[in-house]
Amino acid sequence: LVLVFAAALGLAALVTRHVRMSMRVELDGGKTYGRLIVKLPVQWVTSPVTVEKGDGIEAEEPPGELAPGRRLRIMRQRSDGLISPLEHLIRSGQIKADVLKALAEGREGYSLANLPVAGWPGQMLTMTSSPRPGVLHKDVLACAMLPGSQSVVVQLEGMGPLDASYKELVRQMSENVSLAMQGPAGDAGGKV
Repeated sequence: LVLVFAAALGLAALVTRHVRMSMRVELDGGKTYGRLIVKLPVQWVTSPVTVEKGDGIEAEEPPGELAPGRRLRIMRQRSDGLISPLEHLIRSGQIKADVLKALAEGREGYSLANLPVAGWPGQMLTMTSSPRPGVLHKDVLACAMLPGSQSVVVQLEGMGPLDASYKELVRQMSENVSLAMQGPAGDAGGKV
């Protein structure tokens, strides 16, 4: 019985990994935009983004036959010191304070999860809104605060119902972004 349980767990892990890998997109070799070093999706149209006190790049997915394209923004910004990723997103105007209320109430379409961004502890925020009947707008943002009052933000937006591929793309981009002259966080629990 224990062997059957272990085999079922192993199979479930294998299937989950296969599904996650199938949602990943092919990335280019990586380019530098200011201090940002990013591997972007191949075939997406890129353009620099003007960011106050920072650097940014935007990539747009060509629209498909059945789905509109998605827009990806990756930014490095100065922050107001040692603050949480959510507070940075509010102070920088990327989300409204209503989002925190929706998260606290557990409203459908809003979620928050921990996620490393550029090698640093961060958070991934999922939001959906309906600006008018029949239209569903979705945003997935990941943000991490780095030393030197820096932040890295990965934002993906699109139309239609939220699916797992949005979160997976933000997760993939968060793994493939870094800052020049800034290493990843050290391991927790080490000597001080």
